Amino acid sequence: MGVAGGTLVLAGVAARVATPAAGRLYTVADAPSAPVVIVPGARVRNGWPMAMLRGRLDVAVALLADGRACRVLVSGDAAGRSGDEIAAMTGYLVAHGVGREVIATDPYGLDTYDTCLRAAQVYGVTTAVIATQGFHLPRAVALG
Repeated sequence: MGVAGGTLVLAGVAARVATPAAGRLYTVADAPSAPVVIVPGARVRNGWPMAMLRGRLDVAVALLADGRACRVLVSGDAAGRSGDEIAAMTGYLVAHGVGREVIATDPYGLDTYDTCLRAAQVYGVTTAVIATQGFHLPRAVALG
């Protein structure tokens, strides 16, 4: 009974996340235009984004280069255990040709919920594309 009950709870949680995200998940190639691309933070090492975060940032670079986004909001933990995610993300973007003037930084996006909430409440974002991995995207879109 305990295992079956746990499975139902997990299925219910998965359905609650998948439903609001349905029809709003895209690849880089088919992503719609939006004024802002939001990049949630992830681990850094020695002041540089690790592979997962680099993937997110590369999507932002592509969307900015294509003109499908005009600005980028990097949101993460400026005092994270692995290092300053904000400084690492900003440095990576600048090194890949993104102008500092189009980068907004949120050092208090400590998790996906905070990132989405603060994007709207603090930074005034009403429409955005979220650059993240497939496993994380349904939850990020549902929270957004």
